[in-house]
Amino acid sequence: VGRQLHVAYQVNNDPLSSVPTARARIGLEWSSRRVLDNERNARLSGVSLDLAMTAEGRAAAYVDWVGGTGEVRVARWSGSDDPVQVDTVLPGLLLPEGPGSYPLALASDGDGRLHLVLMSLARRTLEYHRETAPGVWLVDVIDDTLPAEPEGVRVDLVVDAERRVSVAHFSPATGSVHFATRTME
Repeated sequence: VGRQLHVAYQVNNDPLSSVPTARARIGLEWSSRRVLDNERNARLSGVSLDLAMTAEGRAAAYVDWVGGTGEVRVARWSGSDDPVQVDTVLPGLLLPEGPGSYPLALASDGDGRLHLVLMSLARRTLEYHRETAPGVWLVDVIDDTLPAEPEGVRVDLVVDAERRVSVAHFSPATGSVHFATRTME
């Protein structure tokens, strides 16, 4: 945004406690650390954090996990003093051990809508989620041949100026990199 650098990262407090965090560099100064979720450090949050800039501010997608169950969340915020809004995009991820990483990628288009690619463990699919209104998502399945575990699955996502979505992913089930595109209506 302008001449600012924005970063989002996971701060690990111990093996089962972490927080998703963001900061901005404005000129030569860094903003103070902004905790996006899990302020009480009660769970593992911020796994595989990905950041996107929108017309209204910033958004971060990540996995939040406690006691064998996780969920993919999206946090949104505007300025440094504005409240953070957290929405759950995919609940009920059965992850018996705290995940070290999870396949997901987040991007924003020119209209400020979010696009998210993630692995659904329950369906063993790679899914493309596109936001039609704040907090309202439509889902398409990209690949239904993924392994039962997320380890080894890699994803990336780009949305161009014409809102064409391009997804690349590596599936250990096939040992191949796959590429998909979608043009928005």
